[in-house]
Amino acid sequence: MKAVLMDYTGTIIRQAGPEIEEMIYRVTKNTDFQSVREAMEYWFKNLNELECKCFGENYADEDALCLRLLDLCKKEHGLQEDHEALHRLNQGLWRNAPLYDDAPYFFDNCELPIYVITNNSKWYVSENLRNKGIFPAEIISADDVKSYKPHPEIFLYALKKAGLAPEEVVHVGDSYYSDVLGAKNAGISAILVDREGKDIHEDCRKVSSLADVLKLQ
Repeated sequence: MKAVLMDYTGTIIRQAGPEIEEMIYRVTKNTDFQSVREAMEYWFKNLNELECKCFGENYADEDALCLRLLDLCKKEHGLQEDHEALHRLNQGLWRNAPLYDDAPYFFDNCELPIYVITNNSKWYVSENLRNKGIFPAEIISADDVKSYKPHPEIFLYALKKAGLAPEEVVHVGDSYYSDVLGAKNAGISAILVDREGKDIHEDCRKVSSLADVLKLQ
């Protein structure tokens, strides 16, 4: 291995923080959702579906997708809220979300260059990581290739930027669908970070923390 490709949300940072908590609370309060969990499941299910459809000429960045989801939530669940205010809260997640406890340790001790691959816009990711003292070799965004994971384009672009072949890197991420299958679509081996031990798939390498990835080097 000559480099590590690494997912951002759910792998390096938590989907947590005061901004996303307030956003989901306001969405739940001002719709017909019965619980915060129901609202979150609706949000991320539809986000994943939109990302799969946004490709090439049909591409739209995460900011645009957030507003589309809010419009869809209004149509399907009667959302009565200030969409732009909720959008700003969602941006706050991308800018300020807390690191997983094992992330700084991994970046400090990994001997290989780390390329962060993210569906989020690069400036949000770079701002958050820089403010937390995390400095990857490069950040590769879906915006760079007009394609979201699990489409292979973002992985292939990362290989081009690193100047490496698929067999010379490994991808680390928390999503079987986006990270494991996405990497395999580009001929890259993958490691699934399954911190809660809930993943049911048997066709991939799994670790319970980023620290465990270092043991595989």
